[in-house]
Amino acid sequence: STSPAINSGYTISGVTSDILGNARPQSGAFDIGAYEYVGTPDTPTYIFSLPSVAKYRQSNEGIPSVVDILFKSSANIIPGYFFQPYRFAINKATGKFYVGDQSSNIVVQFDLLGNQYNGFGGGGPNELGAEDGRFGWFGGVVTDSLGNIYVLDSDRSRIQKFDSSGNFLRKWGSNGVGDGQFDFPTDLSIDSQNNIYVMDSDNCRVQKFDSNGTFIKKWGSYGTGDGQFDYPVGITVDSTGSVYVVDTWNDRVQKFDSNGTFIKKWGSTGSGDGQFSGPQVAAVDSLNNIYIVDKNNYRIQKFDSN
Repeated sequence: STSPAINSGYTISGVTSDILGNARPQSGAFDIGAYEYVGTPDTPTYIFSLPSVAKYRQSNEGIPSVVDILFKSSANIIPGYFFQPYRFAINKATGKFYVGDQSSNIVVQFDLLGNQYNGFGGGGPNELGAEDGRFGWFGGVVTDSLGNIYVLDSDRSRIQKFDSSGNFLRKWGSNGVGDGQFDFPTDLSIDSQNNIYVMDSDNCRVQKFDSNGTFIKKWGSYGTGDGQFDYPVGITVDSTGSVYVVDTWNDRVQKFDSNGTFIKKWGSTGSGDGQFSGPQVAAVDSLNNIYIVDKNNYRIQKFDSN
């Protein structure tokens, strides 16, 4: 069956196909999953649609960049289609579920039943990614108690804040080592007071901000001691305000209070229970159990809060 047209006023020409590989007319309405090739192999320029979300342009370096969000109509969305889904957030108060796609730099919104209804963002590691509301490299997403959305842009060393519909509100951060600056941050988390904790990975530290981006405090440095990190890439906060950092290259987890005071650590390099090999991501449940993605051991480990 043919896929529905996104925009009957948008025409294409050239080789086209849908996401199943079926041939599509070489001119006419722009179908979901269709793409257009314009240029030569020496100067490749492609325009395609992330099915139901965005239009792409491929640069000479071969890096696809979102040019435009084509629509936000639920009638035209193919649920669950992604190029490279990376991280997600759930806001039970608003009944919304957000998934960030690291290839398209788009955040896609669902309800808790999995019905997809919106998308925002786009960009890439070029001038498009520098614009407000776009991302150079999607790094993570969280939501606050008011339904606002915070997206970490790792490539641009900044955080952008959106309302629950994906409208841009504000941004903060730049590249550097000063307070409120970052060097390729890789994750963020939020506490019950809507404070934001950012895993400032290449600076080997945590930074804490209020919901408007005002700097509150920082902690951490490079090393193997308590409160030190070696390329930490994951962070989460439990209901008591305790902060858990995935200290990736030290193969351990460290626990702090909300002021950055060290509480405890666990883990070592290996494949046994409680050991890690390149842990990446942390999450916490309503009972404050901690879940760690133990990447190179291809598993998830679950721990209590101690």
